Amino acid sequence: MARKIKRTLAMTARAACVTIVALFSSLGHAAEVHVLSAAAMQSVFKEIRDEFQKKTGYRLVLHYGTIGAVSEWTIGGEEADLIVSSSQSMPSLVYQGKIQAGNQTAICQTGIGVVVAAGIELGVNSVEDLKRALLAARAIVYADPARGGAAGIHVARVIEQLGLTEQLKPKLRLAAGGDITEVTLSLGPTALGITQISEIAVP
Repeated sequence: MARKIKRTLAMTARAACVTIVALFSSLGHAAEVHVLSAAAMQSVFKEIRDEFQKKTGYRLVLHYGTIGAVSEWTIGGEEADLIVSSSQSMPSLVYQGKIQAGNQTAICQTGIGVVVAAGIELGVNSVEDLKRALLAARAIVYADPARGGAAGIHVARVIEQLGLTEQLKPKLRLAAGGDITEVTLSLGPTALGITQISEIAVP
């Protein structure tokens, strides 16, 4: 994730948690902030967690999953003080009375990027570049669309639009979501991962 974007997200997530703590303090709430979050935000909460807990005395209880999983947990009755999901999933949660209308705030947009092992030079600047990279890879990793991951659904759609679904099927490795970088690197230098940029580890 670009450092500037990550800093902005960290500041926003910290501000949201601090606001919740301020409300809890006036209500005598237990000293925990429960968060249901899309896996793409893991690196952001990891950055702010220790400092937040030290300064506020409140413990961050984080439950990560795909966008689909976050919606399922919420609909199923799992309680949370803060829900981080996609703009596509929020209206349904409002309609079902799981979150209050008007309480949503857009905090970011994130693009889709590719994951390769260190030392591998790969430039993807056009549709043809992407097609060549996909065809050359020995393994292709992305989040399983069936689990409701926004990135996985998007990647599957792009591969279909490229007309490569059947050709690439034997080398697809569908991951849980949030673990694309780790799974890709574990498969060696010929593997290629595709996921949200915020989930890709960079120096």
